[in-house]
Amino acid sequence: MSFPSLSISMFIDRKDAAQQLAVALEPYKGKDVVVLGIPRGGAETAYYIAEYLQAPLSLLIARKLAHPADPEYAIGALAEDGSRYLNPNVLHPPGPEVLDKIVHQQQLEIQRRIQQLRGGQQLPSLKDKVVILADDGIATGSTLFAAIELCKKRSEEHTSELQSRG
Repeated sequence: MSFPSLSISMFIDRKDAAQQLAVALEPYKGKDVVVLGIPRGGAETAYYIAEYLQAPLSLLIARKLAHPADPEYAIGALAEDGSRYLNPNVLHPPGPEVLDKIVHQQQLEIQRRIQQLRGGQQLPSLKDKVVILADDGIATGSTLFAAIELCKKRSEEHTSELQSRG
């Protein structure tokens, strides 16, 4: 019995992966795009995408909320604006007080990283922009879900702000 051959493209490193992804995103070149990288690995990925697309680059800070019994087990994530994603399928979720403590610790780390990585600067406006979120991998998706929620809120805030002034 013979099987069809599979063509699997392996990436040499993050740079190679980002450059290949950037080529796939070529239809966005010249459009009103902003590339947001989620540090750490997503910063490098976003850099090469933004460079190829000739688009502005910034870093969106989002942090995994780790289960207290296993720091590798994501129970959710928190974005820099407070957007939070909690995995509804977590086995043995921590109680509210423990969760509050985890969130508080990550809020402090997020603020530290905003200072360190962006010099305290705000994210660029997302109004009327195509937002490309970049990370170097997705394990549970928690961090990406929180980041997407932030992007949705920031787009809506600008829209509702303009409507309330009009």
